Amino acid sequence: MDSLSAAPHLREFRGQCTRISSLDALRECHRLELLDVGGCQQVHCIEALRGAKAPRYLDISNTSVANIDALSQCTALERVNLNGCLRLCSLGWSLAFCTELRELHASRTCIETLIGLRLCRVLSKVNVSGCSALRGTAALAHLSQLTHLNLSFTAVNDVSSLGYYSGLEKLRMHGCTRLSDISALQSARRLRVVDLDNTRCTERVAAAVGTAPELEELLTNGVTYWTAVSILRPAGAQRDRSLPNTDGSSR
Repeated sequence: MDSLSAAPHLREFRGQCTRISSLDALRECHRLELLDVGGCQQVHCIEALRGAKAPRYLDISNTSVANIDALSQCTALERVNLNGCLRLCSLGWSLAFCTELRELHASRTCIETLIGLRLCRVLSKVNVSGCSALRGTAALAHLSQLTHLNLSFTAVNDVSSLGYYSGLEKLRMHGCTRLSDISALQSARRLRVVDLDNTRCTERVAAAVGTAPELEELLTNGVTYWTAVSILRPAGAQRDRSLPNTDGSSR
């Protein structure tokens, strides 16, 4: 990659699943907007990005990166993929000043808290599935733009803070075996997909989402506490206009 230091106009670099071990050659690529080195397991450090103002898309998934402090000045970032960074134990406050951040994918990492995201006001998609040490979501309480949240296979057992998310459309909590109460979601009226597979939710608390007017998918596989589906709205309460009647006309 050393030759890239002589490419000051470089805007995109994709080098997935290669033997790249250093990003130092990118220090002089001040116009770089997209960097994708996902799967480059020999990449341990992203210090070369410190102070970079242009990056909007960053994929360092499945690398050996353990520290992302260098991103604190990458204020133009819109999408960050950290999936599978098994050595990453903390987001810290590194993303707090990324005011344009809209998507964060950090599944299968070792992070324990999301507190550093509380200032990311335009964040709309968060995926932290498989972060088994993650217990709370309070840090996300005031992210009014949040529409997609994946907490599957985490240690989260309290979703009371999610009651703030009136715009939440997709919530996945598959495998959250400590979760039993989702009554706080009654105010999330835009929910379209709710995944409660293999949780401890009961019919009573599931009623909080079962009556969401735009609900399309409710997944409760393996929820042994369920005995009936009476919490769901009557089939005729709201019809899907995309489905035709038998006479060929739209409903």
